[in-house]
Amino acid sequence: MVYNTAINDTFLKHSAIIESDICAVVYDVMEWINIQITFSLFSFSANSPQ
Repeated sequence: MVYNTAINDTFLKHSAIIESDICAVVYDVMEWINIQITFSLFSFSANSPQ
């Protein structure tokens, strides 16, 4: 029984770590896309004749 609890604890911690890793990756990707969009808009407005 104690052994089972230890496995469950480890599993839960592991899934929490995986979930936070996925969140971090998603956040990085969103940030990168945001930067790309901002950069594209900036260069577009800079290139367009005023």
